[in-house]
Amino acid sequence: MGRLIQFPGPRVPGSSLARGDVPALLAAAMRYLDGARVDLALAAAQEVLAREPGNAVALGIAGLIAQVEGRHDVAELLFDQAIENAPGDPVGYRRKAALRVEEDRFDEAVVLLEYAVTRAPGDPGTLADLGTVLLRSGQIERGAQALRSAVDLDQTRTDLRRQLVLIDSMTGRFECAVVGYRQLLVDDDQDPAEHLVVAGPLITVREWTASNDAVYTPITPAGAAAIERPSYFGEDAPPPVAVERPETYVAEIPDATVVGDAHVVVAPSGDLLLDLAGHPDAERFELAEGALRVAQDGVGLLDAAEDDDPLDAAIHLLGTSSRNYYHWLIEMLPRIASLEAGYPAAGIAGVPFLVDQACTRVPQLMDALAAVGGADRPLVTLEPGRARRVRRLILPSGLAWLPNNLRDGLVLRAQDSLITADAVRFVRERVFAAVAPGSAGQAIPSESGRRIFLAKPQSRRLLNAPDLEPVLAEFGFDSVQPEMHSFARQVELFGGAALIVAESGAALANILFAPPEARILVLCADRWDHSIFSQIAASLGQSLTYLTGSLVEGSHHKRYQSSFTVDPDRLRQALTWLAR
Repeated sequence: MGRLIQFPGPRVPGSSLARGDVPALLAAAMRYLDGARVDLALAAAQEVLAREPGNAVALGIAGLIAQVEGRHDVAELLFDQAIENAPGDPVGYRRKAALRVEEDRFDEAVVLLEYAVTRAPGDPGTLADLGTVLLRSGQIERGAQALRSAVDLDQTRTDLRRQLVLIDSMTGRFECAVVGYRQLLVDDDQDPAEHLVVAGPLITVREWTASNDAVYTPITPAGAAAIERPSYFGEDAPPPVAVERPETYVAEIPDATVVGDAHVVVAPSGDLLLDLAGHPDAERFELAEGALRVAQDGVGLLDAAEDDDPLDAAIHLLGTSSRNYYHWLIEMLPRIASLEAGYPAAGIAGVPFLVDQACTRVPQLMDALAAVGGADRPLVTLEPGRARRVRRLILPSGLAWLPNNLRDGLVLRAQDSLITADAVRFVRERVFAAVAPGSAGQAIPSESGRRIFLAKPQSRRLLNAPDLEPVLAEFGFDSVQPEMHSFARQVELFGGAALIVAESGAALANILFAPPEARILVLCADRWDHSIFSQIAASLGQSLTYLTGSLVEGSHHKRYQSSFTVDPDRLRQALTWLAR
């Protein structure tokens, strides 16, 4: 037997730990370890080893503690002792393999786990570990086979079955992925017959129409574009970022299936149409949202509640964030520009707009739609996550590309979103023509020169807004809650605004209607390179500057969503500069 590791620190005779029997002590040690009470877990393991120096379970627990503390050499000795004292128990091999994985020594971890499988071929945990390590080392087929063997032995391992659904999707075994996912629905006490489950490639509309002889009408060719990066108070403006603007189009997809609260469209071939999946940096974006449960490496899996009542024809205005005021104005409504460029009015007469049901509950969104797309076109609504077949789906592209979320751990870049000047000007001109005829997109005389602060009484981010109100009052700012006003009134308020102060948020999209000479100060938690508002301002010739506050660490796992405060004196300096 190898050298027994001695632990520092005294045992605790007379305590409740010392009085317990060995099984109770081992159970306590694991409980303490799970609760991150390493000191108590170590004391319990010591007590067991004082009574049974060769207890493999206690040795393994002690090894885990050493591993957590970064003492890998001690951990390895303890795991070796556990294996020597219980050679038929795979746990010691599994823990030593986990140590190898932590050290990026995957091949050695695989060898250890394969040997453990020979010693305990019926242990699903060992097979699961082997499968996971094989996957991490890039051996997808072997890893999947090990996971399947683990599931065959333990059908309760839904975590492994979900992993297999993902693997089957990513390796093109789409039928297997659907079968596996439907079984998960059964396990969750859901009726698979009520679900439309589709797994398939994620491809762009252009790619699918080219391969399936479907109607695709290019509108604006791809070309060079510039993204204006945020400017910060007291600093020189950074140079713009050059990007490639995608082609815009309008397409027709026969016998398509659409889903509420989703951009993705299911083609009759089973392909999943999603233009963002064809973005050069698509892997930066978290595309799996809502009904789209898997979206990775060019493949997806969709789960929606199926509707048996098909539509003859519809114009697609559905989207993951369509009910958000910003996304509605900038991402959704500009699709109408593509629609009208690709079809004469007579060609789409009477064809309804297909919109998310949540949008119809927000009067401002419906008023904006009427202003941009006309008030006489019928609407068909779709509930979130509900699928509906459309025999003739007219699919106009947007003029802006706005992924909802980055993958965790990534930092925002200016080029992660693109808002074209065409999108900004189209919506602005249509809205002013409907709401403020005669203004020609300029300041509304009755409101000209206003200074407005976009107040958020229940803001979860700007925590000290009340402290800033006296400073804003000094400079003649009126507090406004845009969402409390009709769409027309918001257009009037911003259409005559000379100075605008706001924290970043959807209501700030109203700068679409502000005069070209407007000056805008955006309050934010931290420096970021998110360019969604600076692009709008640049398209209209407005001046937009960010003022950073003090970020509250740990308030959100994404820094750009974190809570923050703004120093009133710093705000006063910025307002003096803004009102110069």
